[in-house]
Amino acid sequence: MRAHGARVLCLYPAERTTREGEFACGVAWDDPQSILGLPAYLHMEVAGVVHMGHPDARGGAGCEALFLLLKAFAAVFENRNLPAWLAHISFFGGHFGMSPAVAETGLAEAWEHLRSAGAYGVVKSAYREWPWTHVRVVDMSNDLDAQAAAQAAWRSVSAYGSETEVGFDGHSHWRVALEESVLTLNGHHLDKDSVIMATGGGHGITALAATALARRYQPIMHIVGRTPLEDESADVASCKDAPALRLYLTDKMRSGGEAPTPVMVEREVQAILRKRAVRSHLDIMRRSGARVWYHALDVRDAQALSHMTEAIYRQHDRVDMLLHGAGVLADRRIRDKTLQEFSGVLHTKADSALTLLRALHPQKLRFVVLFSSVVARFGNIGQADYAAANEILNKLAWLVASRWPHIRVSSIGWGPWDYGMVSESLRRLYREKGIALLDPHEAVGWLLREIAAAGPVAPEILITRSVQALQRGLFQ
Repeated sequence: MRAHGARVLCLYPAERTTREGEFACGVAWDDPQSILGLPAYLHMEVAGVVHMGHPDARGGAGCEALFLLLKAFAAVFENRNLPAWLAHISFFGGHFGMSPAVAETGLAEAWEHLRSAGAYGVVKSAYREWPWTHVRVVDMSNDLDAQAAAQAAWRSVSAYGSETEVGFDGHSHWRVALEESVLTLNGHHLDKDSVIMATGGGHGITALAATALARRYQPIMHIVGRTPLEDESADVASCKDAPALRLYLTDKMRSGGEAPTPVMVEREVQAILRKRAVRSHLDIMRRSGARVWYHALDVRDAQALSHMTEAIYRQHDRVDMLLHGAGVLADRRIRDKTLQEFSGVLHTKADSALTLLRALHPQKLRFVVLFSSVVARFGNIGQADYAAANEILNKLAWLVASRWPHIRVSSIGWGPWDYGMVSESLRRLYREKGIALLDPHEAVGWLLREIAAAGPVAPEILITRSVQALQRGLFQ
């Protein structure tokens, strides 16, 4: 880059922020304040960020470090009059982890490298927030020497028109493209003796999916959710809807000497309604003929998750299918989002998936279904963390499919569903953007067909009715 006239400051791992001459600065990557304080410490004009995701980069390669860099230099990227550069360079072989080469190491050994793939989602979401920015994600071969890698990276960053993602495997350049596929059914199947573990299966779209599986196969189901299901008091049980609950809780708080606010009351109301929704879904599954157990735990608790999985094997000696739909949202723009929010989204969806896959017995596992999102493919305003988490899931799917080829692996990037907290105003906004929502019955039908499909299929799948509109961005 210097050879092409750019002034480059290299950031390298150090115990504290330390300037080394004109062209280098040490950064304590494990200290968020060290990263966030860079603009004030450097006191120099910055025209862009090139982030290296090499596995030997020690700390700075992670998507959290990239998020903090973008947060620190948000003012640079917000300047429409002087568009900045943003590039991320990864080393998954040139094919963005979509090749057998990703299977050369075990899950645990590959995880830190794999986790850096979340940077793809961060960069694509940054582009949605700052669409005037020059953005490029480049994936490189690991076999190039330093000089060849630098030359190839510069060509990939500076050329190839409007492509956001460009790969170089040492011989050819590649791009990521969508390919429409037609499923052939009568392939894999489950039955009443199959054991399904579903995370996030007590509510939301994952609960609808789990209910559809219960109706189709009447299997053994272990549903994992963070909502505790203690019994309601008689007074609470007598309140049949939200307005009745609001009146009861307001009176109860006042009689207890509190000064209830609408926010306080609504928080309690939604917690009660959420528990009722979980119970309702579990009842539907049981009435469908499935044998159902519910485990109330936080999937971010790796030890609890592993112990639960071990107990399921002691009980049934098998798990046939993992349906991983656990996830949380903390939607805010990069400038406003906290590291705690960003990491919480990653831990809930991505890190818990690895914990589960390490605990499961691959020789007895037949299906792995990961609920991802179209946000991973296209990015979205306010969802850099969610895009990152789902990109990691997508790359994990490619890795598992390569290492355990007998298992049917699907990371499903769902488009938006017409379900849950989609209000009429949000439906109207989607319509204005030309984005058609997935009908819940239609969506679970696609899931069941995906499970029953015959022949080889790509581990990474998009299910949406609005590809072109989503490519333009959800909320531009």
